[in-house]
Amino acid sequence: MLSKLTTTIQPASAQIIFILTKRCCEALLPVRSIPSQFRAMSNKRLPTEPSYFVQTIFRAIRAFFAISSSDGPGRTLKDAHMKGYSQEIFDNVAQRQRIAYSIEHMGSVLINCIGIFYI
Repeated sequence: MLSKLTTTIQPASAQIIFILTKRCCEALLPVRSIPSQFRAMSNKRLPTEPSYFVQTIFRAIRAFFAISSSDGPGRTLKDAHMKGYSQEIFDNVAQRQRIAYSIEHMGSVLINCIGIFYI
């Protein structure tokens, strides 16, 4: 009986991490507007506080593990799994951002290179 329960832990963990990663990545969409906002600023001083969207990135993890609240779906998993899940979600989000940046950068490089051949 116990072996049946332990075999469901890994798929459930993978599903939880997938869902929370997706929700954290959705909060990263405003990041694309940062360069244009910076270019539009008249006095280009260095930022002294985090951007407005930083708190929203990991809001899904805070809600799941009931951090700063009384109830959340994963509050019973908080002590055993919060650190591992959070680290894996952070790594997944960072990896997706690196891939997205690489794809955007390669796209602009390819367009510039293709333009050379049509001149």
